[in-house]
Amino acid sequence: MIVPLTDEEIFRIFKAVQTPRDNAITALLLHCGLRASELAGLRIEDVNLELGVLKVTGKDAKERYVPSGESTTRRVESYLNARLRDVLTDRLFLTTRRASMERRNLQGLMRILKGRTGIPRLHARPTSRLWIGLIFLVGS
Repeated sequence: MIVPLTDEEIFRIFKAVQTPRDNAITALLLHCGLRASELAGLRIEDVNLELGVLKVTGKDAKERYVPSGESTTRRVESYLNARLRDVLTDRLFLTTRRASMERRNLQGLMRILKGRTGIPRLHARPTSRLWIGLIFLVGS
């Protein structure tokens, strides 16, 4: 059974986020329900800020288009404005060492947010399922 995050838990998560990158990542997970590997695989060209749509590559290299919503689009745009420009990668998200974000890096971020928020069921793997439950209950 999927137990969605509560409004208070979502507030705690966003309050615990400290950088534009982590804010964009959190918003994408929350509003789009992406898997960690899908989010880590996003490239800059996969983001259409004008339309508020992401091109996501999932399992078996299947592509799908996911609406990101106005709030999430603003957060991604804010991150892109702060993102380093001299990095030789087309990946959307970078680590603090300026390398392409990998799934394990997102798992580390979830562990940090879990510690900061005290939400025991906050993990990179089931995050999309937890948040999708919330979206079905209250809408995106």
